[in-house]
This record gives sequence, C-alpha cells and structure tokens, in this order.
Amino acid sequence: MEIERKWLIPLENLAEDFIHTAPGSRIEQGYLNPDDEYLVRVRRNRNIRNPDMDIFKMEIKSKGLFVRDEFGVEIDEKAFLEIYRKCPKKITKTRYYHFVDDMQYEIDFYDAYDFITIEIEFNTTEEAENFEAPDWFGEEVTYKPEYKNINLAK
Repeated sequence: MEIERKWLIPLENLAEDFIHTAPGSRIEQGYLNPDDEYLVRVRRNRNIRNPDMDIFKMEIKSKGLFVRDEFGVEIDEKAFLEIYRKCPKKITKTRYYHFVDDMQYEIDFYDAYDFITIEIEFNTTEEAENFEAPDWFGEEVTYKPEYKNINLAK
C-alpha cells in the first residue's frame, strides 16, 4: 500500500547548492495501460552520482490520489527496455532525496514541465493526515489528479 502526499515547491525555496549536494537519480518511467483501473508501470532509476547502479522495476498500482495499492518487483534491463518500448505514456524526471528526521522527501524536476514537486510517503493514513508541511513547501496537490505522474506522462 502506498500512502502519499504531494506539493508544488517554488524553486526559490530550495537551497542554492541543493542539486549539487543532495543524492539523486534520473528516472524514466512508462505506463503500459494508462486507462485501466490498475496501472502497470516500468521504471529505470539511475543514480546520478554513480550511473552504473541502475535499478529496474515493474510495478502495479491502483488508481487513486492519497492511498493506493502497490506491488513491485525488480526486473532486468532487457525486460525494462522491451516493456518500455511498448508503453504509450512516458515521463522522465530527476529526483533528489532530502532527509528530515526519519522522513524522506522526494523532490522531482520534470523534463517536460517547469514546476517542481515534493512527495512524502507515509506508513499510515493517520501519520499522513497529521503531517504539517513546513513553510518552504508550496501548494498541496495531493488531491489534484493533473499532478499525478500518469497524467503528466506523454
């Protein structure tokens, strides 16, 4: 199960050296069946500091905005490339990771868009609902479907 909230974040709210110091990855993901109730997604996650450390996954996710079913398995590069070629919708982005206490913030810069998002996955809905976003976060877009990756994919 995935429990996630998402915000837009103004670029000026990030520290100047953020992208040079934060760990990050290049992400290519494709959606095999974008109109179905359950999405089949494949993803290549390439570590930007060590490009030889690609991780390939295939995931099945239910549609939803806040809480979704999620199941994933690692696949090899050959399987990723074969499935990715067949995906009618794709998205690419650079993701940076920011850690605060025990929480991981995922900050995405999209290749095809001029906005930045920040996502946080939570262990429980109660934890997610009780989370108070820091002042440097922007507008919350958790419940705006136009900001879901499947809807941003082209």
